[in-house]
Amino acid sequence: MRINRPIENTTTVFEDGDYPFTILEMNEIKFNSIGIEEMPIKLEFTNRDGKTVVIHEHLVFTEKAAFKINQFLAAINIPAGTRINFRDPEVIKHIRAKTGAATLVSEPTRRKAHLRNRVAKFLYGGTSIIPSFARSRFAI
Repeated sequence: MRINRPIENTTTVFEDGDYPFTILEMNEIKFNSIGIEEMPIKLEFTNRDGKTVVIHEHLVFTEKAAFKINQFLAAINIPAGTRINFRDPEVIKHIRAKTGAATLVSEPTRRKAHLRNRVAKFLYGGTSIIPSFARSRFAI
């Protein structure tokens, strides 16, 4: 008889709250499994102790999800109404040099007995989080 042991979570999980992030990767726009355009991005969040957690996010290009793209752009200080060509490599290079902040929440993972973080919302405007201790590796 085989005993299933719980999977130990070796991934760092931050407490729910607001954290600064840097953009590690922005990949080209692709079609997901149901035919909707999306752009995968990899964000690294840093807490005050210098610990980091990496979160994979997807910017989904639909009317319903446009608010999240607008939140993301505002969080990295791109003014509202700015037209962005997400297919232009120079634009992506410029965006990758930005930092921002977001609210993270923890949730159980699917099929595993541990928690993970996800972005609840991107922060902009009057946020008290200043991404000064998050440094981009891609500064222009």
